[in-house]
Amino acid sequence: MLVGGLECTQSFEEGNVPLPPFEQDGDLPPGVHAATLRETIDRFGTVSPQRMLVALRLEHVYRLAVATGHLARFVVFGSFVTSELEPNDLEIIGESP
Repeated sequence: MLVGGLECTQSFEEGNVPLPPFEQDGDLPPGVHAATLRETIDRFGTVSPQRMLVALRLEHVYRLAVATGHLARFVVFGSFVTSELEPNDLEIIGESP
């Protein structure tokens, strides 16, 4: 089961539902939550220098994946999408149509 993952949408419009708050343990609630890349970076990539660095890597990988023209889903999980101040990983699943 994927706990607290984010599915980055290819739209740059605001998402329909705001990202939920962290649970007491610092994770997002179980499930996959939709967010734009901008929403993901704004929420998780601005609190510390380490988070900013990981956000830059996320954006680079996302843009490479989109450029293939074969990206259906882009799911981000791991410590980057938690409340951890200094995340040590960025885990991504890309799915083609």
